[in-house]
Amino acid sequence: MKVGMEMGGYWPSHDRHIDNLVPEMIEMAKLAEEVGLDEIAIGEHHFMDYGATPSPLAFAAYIGAITTRVRLMLSVLLLPVHKMPILAGEVAFVDQAIGGRLDLGVGRGGGPYEFERLAMTTNIDEMREIFDEKLELLHKLFEEKDVHFDGKYESCTKTNIMPPPRQRPHPPMWLSCMRPEAAYHVARKGYNVATTSSRKPLAWSEGMLKAFRDGVAESSGRQGPQKISNLQWAYVAKDDDDKREKQAMGYHKQRQFQGLLMNTCQAPGGIVEGVDIDETPEQVADGLMIGTINEVKEKMLEVKELGFDMLVLKTNIGPNIDDEKAGLERFAEHILPELRDEEEKAALETA
Repeated sequence: MKVGMEMGGYWPSHDRHIDNLVPEMIEMAKLAEEVGLDEIAIGEHHFMDYGATPSPLAFAAYIGAITTRVRLMLSVLLLPVHKMPILAGEVAFVDQAIGGRLDLGVGRGGGPYEFERLAMTTNIDEMREIFDEKLELLHKLFEEKDVHFDGKYESCTKTNIMPPPRQRPHPPMWLSCMRPEAAYHVARKGYNVATTSSRKPLAWSEGMLKAFRDGVAESSGRQGPQKISNLQWAYVAKDDDDKREKQAMGYHKQRQFQGLLMNTCQAPGGIVEGVDIDETPEQVADGLMIGTINEVKEKMLEVKELGFDMLVLKTNIGPNIDDEKAGLERFAEHILPELRDEEEKAALETA
C-alpha cells in the first residue's frame, strides 16, 4: 500500500502567528519525501483557517521544485469555482514543470460555506449539474484539439491547451466520493476514487471498497488500472499523555468539520469555531488513527488488508510542528515498512 500525506493548511494553534503556517507546511513536505512517503496531497479551501490552501496548484508547483520523487496530488480541486480552459492550462503547465508527477483530484465541494461567500448556488442538484458539465469540458480540453463547447455554465471556441500535460492525455484523475453508490458510478466511468473513512466503522470501508470494485468490473478503463485512497487523521504518539492531548485536538477538528459541513458554525475573521456534536470524545477517538505505535499500526494494517491502494495521512493535528514532525518520524520508523508490499519495497530500494 502506498502512503501519502495531506498538506491541510490547518492553523493548529492561534497563539502562533499565521505566518508560520506555510513555511511549516513546506518543512513537512520535505520531511515526507525524506522518510519515504509516496504522495503529497493538497486540497483547495478558501476564506477560513480550517484548510487555508486557496492555491493548491501554486503550492504543488513549489513543492515539486524542492522535491524529486514524491508525487503531488491535487485533492481535491473545487471544480465549480474554476473556468475550465484556464484550469486545464494551469494543470498542464504545472505537470510539465514538475516532471509529470501530478495527480488531479476534483470534487464538487463539501458544505456551503465557501460557495455562499462566492455568491454561488448551494443547491445540491444544481451543483451536481455544474460539476458534470465542467468535468466534461475538462476532458475535451485535455483530449481534443480546437475545442468548441457551448454549455449551460461554460463555453469556449477553438480552444487548445498549450503546452499539454507531461502525462498524456492528462494526469491521473481522482474523484472525491463519500457514498458507496457514488464510488460505484465514479469507478464505472474509469476514475480513481478518493475517500475518507475517518470516524466511520470498518463495515463502511468494506462497503466503499465493494462498490468501487463493482464499478471497476464494469469500467471503461479510460485511464488504465484504477485505485482507491483513504484519507485519515493520523498521529503516532510518544506516550499516553501525548495521545490524549492529540485526541482532544482531533475532537476539536471534528467539531469544526461538522460545523462547516452542516453550515452551523460561525467563522469570525476566518476562524472556524467548533460546534456541539452528538459524538463523545471517546467515540471520535475510535475513528481516528491517533494513538501509540501499536494502536496506530493495528488500524493502518486493517486499511491495508481491506485492499485500499493508498492511505493519506492528515498529520496537522497541532499544536506545533515539532510534534507533527516527531509523529511522522515515528510512523516512518515503526509502521511504514509494514504497510509496504515486496514490490513497493524493491522499487524504493532502487529509486
